[in-house]
Amino acid sequence: AAQAAPARPPLPGGTRRRVLRAGLAWTGVAVAAGLVAQRQWPAAGLLADLRTGTGQRRDVLLADGSRLVMNARTAVDLRFDGAIRQLHLREGELIVQVAADPLRPFVVRTAEGRVQALGTRFLVRQNAGETLALVLQHSVQLRAAGGAERTLREGEAARFSQARIGDVEADAAAAASLASWERGMLSAHDRPLAELIEALRPYRRGFIRLSPEAGQLRVLGAFPLDDTDRALDSLAQTLPIRPTRRGAWLVSTDVRQ
Repeated sequence: AAQAAPARPPLPGGTRRRVLRAGLAWTGVAVAAGLVAQRQWPAAGLLADLRTGTGQRRDVLLADGSRLVMNARTAVDLRFDGAIRQLHLREGELIVQVAADPLRPFVVRTAEGRVQALGTRFLVRQNAGETLALVLQHSVQLRAAGGAERTLREGEAARFSQARIGDVEADAAAAASLASWERGMLSAHDRPLAELIEALRPYRRGFIRLSPEAGQLRVLGAFPLDDTDRALDSLAQTLPIRPTRRGAWLVSTDVRQ
C-alpha cells in the first residue's frame, strides 16, 4: 500500500516557512502559558495533600488539634497514624503549633532530614539544597539525613544539609523577622537584600531579577508581602537601588549609578 500511494509533492519554500513560523509561534505560546501557570501553582505541589499558590497563605487545623500555617508556594504531605504525626514539606515554608500527644512524636521531614518537636511552636523552610529550622517556643531536635543531630532552643535557628548541621544563630530579633510572613509582613533586621527578595518571590506572579551587587546591601525595616510593587518601591526609597519594570512579568533591580 505504501508503494502504491502517490508521493506527496514537497511544500513550496514559502509555505514551509509559514508552517515553521506557525509551529514556533504555537510553541512559544505553550511555553509562555506553562511559565504563567508555574508562577501561579508550583508543579511540584500539584499532587500534595495541602498546598498554597503564589501570594497565598493558609491556616489549617490538623486532625490532632495542631495548627499549621503555610506560607505562599508551599506543598505538604500528611502522614498521621497510631505511631507518628509527620508532615513532609515538599517545598516552601510553614509554622507549626503542635498539640500535645506523648504517644505520637510530631515530625517535619524535608529533603535534608527531619525536625522533631520537643515543644510547641517552630518554623521550617525548604530551600534549594538546605533546610532552615527556627524555634519559636520551647525546643526541637534536628537530624540530618547523614546522621548529624542537634537540639535547638527557643529563639535559635540553624540551616542543615544532608551531610551536616550549620552553626546555630541565636538572635531574638532575627528570629522574629524570619516568622513575620505569618502576619503578612516582611521584616528585616540587618539582613542582606538577597534574602528579602527571595522572600518576596513567592508573592509575585512575575519574576524579580536582582544583581549580585544589590543583593549584598543590608536592610532594616518592615515591608508588605501582599503588595510586592509597594515593597520594592519602599526598598528603593531606603536603599541605593533602582527597580526597573519590564512589562508586567519582570522587574530588574540593580544598584543606582
